[in-house]
Amino acid sequence: MVIGLDRNAFRNILHVRFGMTDDMIMDRVFRGFDKDNDGYVNVSEWINGLSLFLRGSLEEKMKYCFEVFDLNGDGFISKEEMFHMLKNSLLKQPSEEDSDEGTKDLVEITLKKMASMGL
Repeated sequence: MVIGLDRNAFRNILHVRFGMTDDMIMDRVFRGFDKDNDGYVNVSEWINGLSLFLRGSLEEKMKYCFEVFDLNGDGFISKEEMFHMLKNSLLKQPSEEDSDEGTKDLVEITLKKMASMGL
């Protein structure tokens, strides 16, 4: 018998307590907590995850966020991964017909800015 939060219970907490609505982000956060990949967040994983969010160093938090955005786990965040993660996170303006183009532009601007900073 496994004791812990399954994906649905975990997502419910993220939605109710933290106002998260993006399915992809909620799944990625779940995967970040579920370190042994058994489909449940046990007590130890829950405490370690919360500890990182509440008391983790900036470097630990950045590493976690990177892992959330690195959808295929290859150690890089591609334009496509950045696009998919930002697409549902940005608010669509009522007059905006094609928000994909705006998201693509934002990704390009971000990458150019990072390149100019030497990142």
